Amino acid sequence: MVLSLVIVWLFGMCLFGFGVWVIAEDNNIFGWVLAIFGAFFVIVATFVIAPLAFPNGLPHTSISSGEYKAAFVYVAGENVNVGVEKKNGEDNNECLYLYQFPKSAFDDSINTNAKKLVVVESNGFKKLILK
Repeated sequence: MVLSLVIVWLFGMCLFGFGVWVIAEDNNIFGWVLAIFGAFFVIVATFVIAPLAFPNGLPHTSISSGEYKAAFVYVAGENVNVGVEKKNGEDNNECLYLYQFPKSAFDDSINTNAKKLVVVESNGFKKLILK
């Protein structure tokens, strides 16, 4: 996704630059069209694609049903932080993802020595179990 971001941004900058050059040479409408399209590509790449491509550092608060490998469990006030190891979609390596859930999302007592996180969904509600 980062490579496509860079390509779209560079394409937009080239269009914009070429459009400005055409405008400077003979103030042609073609130059204005190129400059506007170039600016559009740069704006989309910067403000739409870039925020999706780069993480913001905040913990995830939602998880899909299934079994996950828990690296650590930390209870902080009314929240439970769980480090989940799961496969990365791009290169299929295991990566650590931080999740934060309220204590009320867990079925039983919170086992801070757990090595597995099980997410069960029933009637639209998710219950978390640490084993």
